[in-house]
Amino acid sequence: MLKDIEAIKTYTAAPLQAGPEREELYRRFQEERTARKVALEEIEKAGRRRYADWREQWQHKKLEIKCLPMLRQDRKSLWLEIIQREREELAVLRATTAGERKAVREAMPGGSWRDFLKSHAGPDQAIQAGNPAEARPEPGLKTVGPVEKADESPKPAVGMGR
Repeated sequence: MLKDIEAIKTYTAAPLQAGPEREELYRRFQEERTARKVALEEIEKAGRRRYADWREQWQHKKLEIKCLPMLRQDRKSLWLEIIQREREELAVLRATTAGERKAVREAMPGGSWRDFLKSHAGPDQAIQAGNPAEARPEPGLKTVGPVEKADESPKPAVGMGR
């Protein structure tokens, strides 16, 4: 009943990044990306360890406060102060981890292939790495300036009649 249908190949473009120098660039990109990923994972693990230690410390402090013989009003004011300090320390902990991540990302730029090409290629190769629309025109060709937009003032509604 059903016939075997052959797939029609519709994609016929040649790869943009061909040649030994491009393969070398891609290999370097993969190595740097792997190194960046490993460094970010280590930071994440360290951040989780610090968070676990922080959580345990504050749970212990809260338990101590619960066990203290105090009046409710005194306990409430102390409890509010403890919560405020806990939030401040958590903010510092998060800022520390975010700073470490930012340092790794600045030290190893190029999270994507395109960014890597832009940061590692020479001026002639950077044009090829970017968007073809951004490429310089060939010598002898005139370029057209930016297209000006027409007046975009609101137009009166038509057909809304009364």
